[in-house]
Amino acid sequence: GQLLAGAFTGAVVATLTGNPYVALLFAPIAGALVGVLLAFFSIKYKVDQIVVGVVLNVLVIGITGYLFSTVLKNNKGTLNTP
Repeated sequence: GQLLAGAFTGAVVATLTGNPYVALLFAPIAGALVGVLLAFFSIKYKVDQIVVGVVLNVLVIGITGYLFSTVLKNNKGTLNTP
């Protein structure tokens, strides 16, 4: 989940800014936010880490799939161009 969130955020930021180095700054931040969610639910609410990890993976897959189909795929001329 962390890798997918970071990769997707990096791709979007790189296409928006046109600078891959800015994307290299935002990609680990997105991955770290997923890790913070895992730690928050595991420590604060004492939920099993495996259960929370699976749920976060499914959540990130769903969010990135939805955003890819709505944001990147429909805007082929402006976003996600090589």
